[in-house]
Amino acid sequence: ATVDLTEEEQKELALTEGEMAIEKQEFICVVHKGPIEGEEIYLCPHCKTFYCTKCAKALKEKGEKCWSCDNEINVTTMSKDVSKTQEKIQDLEQKLTSLKDTAKMIDENYFSAAVDEDEYNRMKKPIMDKIAKILADIKTLKS
Repeated sequence: ATVDLTEEEQKELALTEGEMAIEKQEFICVVHKGPIEGEEIYLCPHCKTFYCTKCAKALKEKGEKCWSCDNEINVTTMSKDVSKTQEKIQDLEQKLTSLKDTAKMIDENYFSAAVDEDEYNRMKKPIMDKIAKILADIKTLKS
């Protein structure tokens, strides 16, 4: 038996599946609006805004604060690899939230008797598998 999803549910499912392929690759400095060259960047610890170290140091010397959140700039740099890891964790956490919303929608369909138990299990298992994988990936990235 197939489940008739509403147009909104189909869009949500497509969005969730589509998010799995998202991967950011380029770091752009908020000050000079260009790619950050070299291996180190400044990442605001409060709002996660990217600056090249040259621009971050210049702002600090002028007494300016973060352009995004207005917190002090404390120029300690990190390698792009560390920043990429933090960015991947944030992306995975966003995907996790979306998947949890999808799982909740599937639960609501089941509890409202819109789908039977077999269909519910067929739809829910792949979502739960993705959630488990993302949780494992986050744990691996954080360790």
